[in-house]
Amino acid sequence: MSKHSESPERQRTSGTRIMVWVLTVVLVLSLVGFGGLLFLKSRLQGMQFTNEDLLQILEDAKNSLTGDSDQLLDPDDESEGKDLKEIPDDELEDQDFQSVEKAKRVSSIRNYVLFGVDSRKENQFSGLSDVMMIVTIDTKHNSIKLTSLMRDILVPIDGYGKNKLNTVFRFKGPEEAVSTIENITGVQIDGYGIVNFYTVAKIIDILGGVDVKDLSSAEKDDLNKSLREMNKYVSKTSESVSDTGSVHLNGLQAVAYMRIRHVGRGDYQRTDRQRAVVSSLFKGLRDMNLATMLSLVNEITPLVKTDLSSMQILSLAKDVYSLRKSDVKQLRIPLDDAHYLGSYNKMSVIKMDVEANAEAVKQFIYED
Repeated sequence: MSKHSESPERQRTSGTRIMVWVLTVVLVLSLVGFGGLLFLKSRLQGMQFTNEDLLQILEDAKNSLTGDSDQLLDPDDESEGKDLKEIPDDELEDQDFQSVEKAKRVSSIRNYVLFGVDSRKENQFSGLSDVMMIVTIDTKHNSIKLTSLMRDILVPIDGYGKNKLNTVFRFKGPEEAVSTIENITGVQIDGYGIVNFYTVAKIIDILGGVDVKDLSSAEKDDLNKSLREMNKYVSKTSESVSDTGSVHLNGLQAVAYMRIRHVGRGDYQRTDRQRAVVSSLFKGLRDMNLATMLSLVNEITPLVKTDLSSMQILSLAKDVYSLRKSDVKQLRIPLDDAHYLGSYNKMSVIKMDVEANAEAVKQFIYED
């Protein structure tokens, strides 16, 4: 992952970041006191993604190949590519992700990948990363940006040939998944966070739920079907959604909403729903004071795995708080006119124009 081989520009900004961290600590101390800071710091350290977490991912990946898996797999995955044209071998050979020019790191723009893994166990952080979103905290342009990466993008995976983007996390873990995302976008990634669909439901409940607009009758039915499945694996179940139009959803309902796939434009529209939920969560922070936000950080920390240090998390919380009233901008990769659907190994996959999509996402993140 690129952040482990820092550029000279990043080294020059390290002093500034240290000063930001110091100021953050002073601010936190004024709000929660020294004892509260020590407690919060210990909670943040519990978020760290560890070697044991990686070993669990690799073990679960091995089990998935032998059929002994606890993942929530879509039964349509094996047949969804049968009616699509096979992608020619010469086109696959021409797809060179290594040729994508990497963007220069900008100290006032930080990018984090949010992975949402599809798991049946509340404490399991392995499996297919069916949510992959670059969350950009942009204090240069005073905005928060969400870039969805569609799960079916065809990519090379060392030791596994070519497969969908969401399988990189499953087979190789978050570091390799981040490196792959950097290669196909040219974006410099500063860290990652991992949630599963059950922990993100708890986070949404902690933040008071989310509001969604224009929920159709077909979406409501698909949502409730997914919700009934999820209710089998949790101790605290959720009631079904009865209304359409503008509705307020609790955590499990919101996750079921994000999993809708067979309504509208399929996976394209599913990424729209995912960004809508995350955007709604950010908007819920607008009237929140910093002390309340830090209290929420304390509640949320056990539900997330990350490679960020305690001080980086506090600095991130400070920046999110400063941007809480800013617009949330959105993008989906691939672009509509820069990819096509095809079949590879009987799977439905996305063959995308690598250069066109990389330029679009770099323009969105670093210039808009």
